Amino acid sequence: MQTNEVCIEEGDSIIGAQEESCAKPSVAPAKDQIIVTIECGPKDSREVTSLLFTGDFQNWYRAQSRTTAEGTRSGFTIDAKFLSERCTK
Repeated sequence: MQTNEVCIEEGDSIIGAQEESCAKPSVAPAKDQIIVTIECGPKDSREVTSLLFTGDFQNWYRAQSRTTAEGTRSGFTIDAKFLSERCTK
């Protein structure tokens, strides 16, 4: 398991920068969850990434990712918690 401290400020995107070949991310609330779907690449070999976000987003959140591309699947989970009001850069 790997642990990192990351400073996230107001206006930062939870999705990150996308390549030009990516469609606009689809964001769908589902009860107390948020599902983000990102499709990238040419239509005949699209890479699809689904992100499931849960948590109160004030104190903690969890992001679970699943990517499918050309018959392969991969994924990861991020558990994040609030550490401090101030970012040290």
